Amino acid sequence: MPIVQAPPSHQPPASAALPSQARFRKILKWTVPSLCLLALFSYISAGTLETATAPSSLNFPYQFLAIFIPTLAAASAATWFASSFTGSSIGCRNDQFQFAYFFVVVSFAVLTVPPIVGNLAFGGEPLGIISGCVQETKVADLRCILLPGATGQSSNADAVPANAQAPADPGRIRNQWLVNIGGTLTRQPNGCTRTTRDCALGSPNNRAYVSGGVVVPLPLVIIAMFGGAISLSRRVPEIQKQSEDGYVGTVAKPAIEKHEAREQLVFQIMQFVSAPLTAIAAHQIIEPQTLTSAVALAFLAGFGSETILMMIRGVTDGLVPKSLRAKNAAPVESEAVAGWPATPVADTAGVAAPAHGGQHVSAPHQVCIRLAVESKELDPHTLTLTVNAQVVDVSDQGLVDLHVESARKHVIVAKALRHGQPVSGTIELTPDVDDENRSIELHLA
Repeated sequence: MPIVQAPPSHQPPASAALPSQARFRKILKWTVPSLCLLALFSYISAGTLETATAPSSLNFPYQFLAIFIPTLAAASAATWFASSFTGSSIGCRNDQFQFAYFFVVVSFAVLTVPPIVGNLAFGGEPLGIISGCVQETKVADLRCILLPGATGQSSNADAVPANAQAPADPGRIRNQWLVNIGGTLTRQPNGCTRTTRDCALGSPNNRAYVSGGVVVPLPLVIIAMFGGAISLSRRVPEIQKQSEDGYVGTVAKPAIEKHEAREQLVFQIMQFVSAPLTAIAAHQIIEPQTLTSAVALAFLAGFGSETILMMIRGVTDGLVPKSLRAKNAAPVESEAVAGWPATPVADTAGVAAPAHGGQHVSAPHQVCIRLAVESKELDPHTLTLTVNAQVVDVSDQGLVDLHVESARKHVIVAKALRHGQPVSGTIELTPDVDDENRSIELHLA
């Protein structure tokens, strides 16, 4: 039997539960993006007010806002993401691209508007954005004291300052905004001792020495995020175009299935999130000695984070344990030995393949095709489906899993009534072993 219907457990829930789920998704679709926009507007407003007003003249909990607003935005975005990227890849397609475009706009907005923390330190130990310098480092641009001849020269760039303690002359200290991950902070000479917000350790009024941990210049992270945002904004429209119905693919830009578009959108969002991490890792490995090389490294790491992640994923995908490779291997052909009859080899549908004496016999390979028939505005209980002239049960939602033989042509025909008028659709499919769990949409006209 070449066609096997999926077990009942794979079928969608009963139609009685669908209206309430649809109403919930509709409410969620508009409520969660609204919360994200509200959090973004609050972020921009608070950041602009903080930048335009002296910190000491306002009694306002900016540190609380700096934690609450990003947390609200992150929680809303996570809920929206889970709602858009789970369920049917066909039904949620518009929601997925709406989230992706919103993510592009927000990423540029966050990078171009003043942050809530203004010109003050945010965090400190073990994680924070601070103003200061690094006493012991091989990276010339991070040192507290620039050695003679170290600027742009390699002869002295790897030297570590002989005096690792606090410099005697605070005027010679080269401070900048840093991202501190795991480093410890020590107050620099002539720093303020007040307990006010603008005198926190790591602020411009109370700069810090950083020892240990991972420390990179703040511009490195921001430029890497700009590069990742540019790459994200370039790729999302391409994925949308290549996944549109009727798009004629080329060798360079092939057509993309709906489930593949979802996977690629998630990957693009993840590459933007990982862009600063990629830049930080590259900075620690390469250790650029000049600001120019650090800026170039940051932009390339951000803009090329997709390529870098694909290379890493290719390497890790190749590191498959031997036991897993054995499980995924093709079935071994059976052979009759010494006149004994060959043992029949069962195929994936549970039907034995015939054996022939001493001949090699291999079972036909079957793949699972996930078919989604367009069910919009169809009259209830009128949808019928045939595969190779065999009737297959299909739900009113048009979802069914089909197990068909590979390397064989299959004709799939769906018929129904829409407002009393007959509609139909046909697909001719010749799957191969790589089409396992492939999703196909069948339109009725």
